[in-house]
Order: sequence, then structure tokens, then C-alpha cells
Amino acid sequence: MFKSFKLNKRELKLLILCCIIIIATICYLIVIEPFFIRYESLKEGTQERKRKFLKLQRAILLKEPIELSYLEILPRLSQVGSDEEKKSLFLKEVELTSKRSSLYITSLKPISILEKDNFKEYLLRVEAEGTLRSLAKFLYNLPESGQIVSLRQLQISRLSQQEGLLQFQMNLGRMVIDTKDEE
Repeated sequence: MFKSFKLNKRELKLLILCCIIIIATICYLIVIEPFFIRYESLKEGTQERKRKFLKLQRAILLKEPIELSYLEILPRLSQVGSDEEKKSLFLKEVELTSKRSSLYITSLKPISILEKDNFKEYLLRVEAEGTLRSLAKFLYNLPESGQIVSLRQLQISRLSQQEGLLQFQMNLGRMVIDTKDEE
């Protein structure tokens, strides 16, 4: 069958060139391209691991300052006693702070206790009357009470047509470490 098939020099060169191109394409698709794809994926994986390593390294470097900050805040967060004692202490702190800032409290009610991990947050609803200056003084003196207190919500309305007399409704929160699990 192939004996009768004769090619001249030019056709033979073209056949050899086509075979070389086909063999090179097959080698590229089977060997070289998968190698480069694997190389790129390894390179990306290495870069991702390097980013994670640098992030962890920064976290390790920050460990000591974070622990020092935690030890500073720990006495302000931890408190011994039952939930009722902690609530009443929080109520007393708010009352004393309001007296020091000339803010008249009309209503003071505990709302709820939110539990997060080993922390508890005591929520308190405060309704008060006073001037804007007394409110500012109250909010300024509240964190100085020795505990970490956050203002969750504040609503201000005019009480009457009197000069500067306002009514305030606010929700306060106070974080405490739950010591029951540690004992």
C-alpha cells in the first residue's frame, strides 16, 4: 500500500515538519503544560502560606501587649457574687453617677442579661430628666466608675417648654466575666 505512495523532496520535508509540530504539540499538552499548571498552583499555595505565616507572626508579636491590656482590664470586668448582686451594684453605680452629675432619674429598670462565651452583659433601662450639660457630665463620669459601661441606645426628647429641660431614655450595658465556670 505504501510502496506506490511516493513523495518528492518538498512533500517529504512538509510531512516531517508536520510530524514534528504534532509531536511537539502532544508533548506540550501532555508534559509541559501540566508541569506549568502544577508550578503555578504550588507558587500560589506558597504565597498563601507565606501570608498566613506573616499574619500569625504579627499575632504572636502582639500577644504580649494584648495580655498586658487584658490584665489591666480584668479587674474592671471580674466581680464576685451572684447575678442579683452584680445587677444591684450596677444600679448603685448608675444612681451615684447620676447624683454627681445632677441628672434626675425617673425610672431605673434592669432589662436582661446577655451571655456571650464566658462574659455576661447586664442591660439597664434608664429614664432621666435634666439638661444637656448634666447628661454630658453623666456620660463622661460613667466610665470613671471603675467598670466598663457602654451606652447602647440614647433617646432625647423635650420635657416641657422650660428652658433646657430634657427627658432622656437610655439603655446601658455592662460587661462582666462569668466567674462560675472558673471556680
